Amino acid sequence: MNKYHEDKMRLTKSSLEETFKNFKEVKIEEIGNFYSIILDIIRDKIMFIKHKPLRVLFYIPYILLTMLLPLVKANDKKHVSGYFVKAIK
Repeated sequence: MNKYHEDKMRLTKSSLEETFKNFKEVKIEEIGNFYSIILDIIRDKIMFIKHKPLRVLFYIPYILLTMLLPLVKANDKKHVSGYFVKAIK
């Protein structure tokens, strides 16, 4: 997870626009936001808990948080987990 930067070293929306500039039609959409990235990290950490009852105990608040995620009005374009690109040559 990197904060958005205007450089050619990272995969950003502007670097993708530059890469696909010779295409006739390009649509680039941001995927995820700050909260979805944090939840992905938490889920990965829960998976490494060896004691199954404890792992299940941690999953309960995780599931509740994932259910609340759509309610968050987060239009944060600085923290995205990736991009979806549709390009027509």
